[in-house]
Amino acid sequence: MASDGKMPLLSLPPELWLEVMKSDVLDAKDICNLSQVCRLLNEISHTHSNDVWKAKVRQRWPEQSYTASEEGWRELYKIRRRVQVAVEVCLADLEKELYQHKYVSTEHFAKFIEITELHEEGIVFVIDDLFAILDSPRNTRLTDKFYAAKVVKFVQQHHLRSRWAALIAASEEKQDLETGAQLVSCWMQATKKMSTSEVTAELDGIADRVRDMLHSKCQGAKVHPACDKDNSIIGFTESLWSTDQSREVLEAVNKVLYEEMGLEGNNSDYFAMENSFIKEVLQRKKGIPITLSVIYQAVARRLGVVCEPINFPNHFLLAFRTGSGEDTVYIDAFHKGRMMTSQECMSTLLPDHDYTSTFFDVAKPLAVFERMARNLVCLMSTDSSADETIPVFHDAVRLFLAITPDDLQMILVYTNLCLHLNIDLQEAINMLSGTNTQAIGGLSLISHCKTQIILNEKEDQQRKTTVKIRSRHPEVTFSVGLVMKHKRYNYMCVIYGWDIECKASEEWIRQMGVDHLPRRQYQPFYNVLVEDGTIRYAAQENLLFPEEVKEIPHEDIGRYFQEFTGQYYKPNSCKHAEYPDDDAWTNDLLIRKANFDH
Repeated sequence: MASDGKMPLLSLPPELWLEVMKSDVLDAKDICNLSQVCRLLNEISHTHSNDVWKAKVRQRWPEQSYTASEEGWRELYKIRRRVQVAVEVCLADLEKELYQHKYVSTEHFAKFIEITELHEEGIVFVIDDLFAILDSPRNTRLTDKFYAAKVVKFVQQHHLRSRWAALIAASEEKQDLETGAQLVSCWMQATKKMSTSEVTAELDGIADRVRDMLHSKCQGAKVHPACDKDNSIIGFTESLWSTDQSREVLEAVNKVLYEEMGLEGNNSDYFAMENSFIKEVLQRKKGIPITLSVIYQAVARRLGVVCEPINFPNHFLLAFRTGSGEDTVYIDAFHKGRMMTSQECMSTLLPDHDYTSTFFDVAKPLAVFERMARNLVCLMSTDSSADETIPVFHDAVRLFLAITPDDLQMILVYTNLCLHLNIDLQEAINMLSGTNTQAIGGLSLISHCKTQIILNEKEDQQRKTTVKIRSRHPEVTFSVGLVMKHKRYNYMCVIYGWDIECKASEEWIRQMGVDHLPRRQYQPFYNVLVEDGTIRYAAQENLLFPEEVKEIPHEDIGRYFQEFTGQYYKPNSCKHAEYPDDDAWTNDLLIRKANFDH
């Protein structure tokens, strides 16, 4: 102890210093610095390296449950931090590369796959870092979030492609329908965190509820064998119980799914995309025949009863083989599990068709997966002209090709879609080159794609940023980033660009009635992102300040802005380069407006 009665820090017991180093008071940089200037702390950090660095890993990435391999926690921290920095750097590069592109080729994201190869858990690290950005505080890092959403979709679909390949390569008895349904959901919702365990746990829980119901019916009699979880044998191809026992199970399944849980066919919104996603169907209690059938089949299988998938036209069914001389029972999961004969199926579901035995053939798992994907392709293709549905249509076609990569018709659809969007042209060429190209006119399509690639490269080389200096155009009243309201249509919007007068065509000017405005087309016009998700072109005299400023929910906000301050949107670096003095003008304008209001 020192003469002044105080204990020197270095005289503290090593055990206490270890706890200090493990605490969140010190970060990784602090640990490294202290270890370089103090022999005692250097010895502690090396002797208890795993304890110290395990704490640092969990403090920096608290949401993740990482496990260090043989290299130890210090090495895990280093590689984990290396991945995080690489993700941030690559994400920043995307803004410069892709700012001018409305639709983006997946080849731009290949560098993120390279990052995943830095470690055996690299795919997990990259996805975690991207979601950390997406989950950052609201209205901050908007540009990072804009590109992180695109990258996380690509990375997760890249990972899902390998899972599809593994599922399809497995033997038929191991091609689980519920697994395929979950992969479909994950693929089409790849900007969300993937978790197949939640759906599996919910299906397990439903099966337990059925067991409870069966058990309660016994009332002292012999317990139904399905009540014993140990009887849930994996990989069986026939029902484990007698016909009467299996019927008891199915009756209990019907009661739990449709009476207790309220599951039903979504007649009122049959073509909603969510009807095809098993997790959403379980949450919303509504779905289409194929998704409801997968849920029904999965629950029955957990209880020892086999229900076979039937690719009945326009209405997916399940078949329960009685094992006796009786006809096969067909289950309509869309209509509360009603049970029908084949003749009843025809008269009820296809009344204008003659009986056809092939309608009742058992569908192989791969055919079921294809039908799920084709449903989504058909659903999106009916509205594929709308800007907001084109990317979803693109995802649906890619999903189908992940399941059935040699389908010539879908390759043709995909190639034409790529040409329309001007993206993924090299991937389309690769697909065409591996098929009977002559049969689908592939040679001319390949030539078209190659020509477009050359044109794109020339355009990228010649593209320059157009700079608009506000001080040269005093007639322009408003500025980029301001939240405005339209006088006539009352929509809220944010300005992301302006022209000193209308640059639209004469036809557009006539159609929109611009020539009837007091100042007609000879006034500043503004490019605006509208709260309803559209993009519009508004005359200066039609815009005014709203009584209350609010954020604008538009998917392209992050493409142009980095932050919403609560009063206006701050341009990102690329938008600032186009309008270098608009941000300052916005601040001055809002200050002047506030002074005037008071």
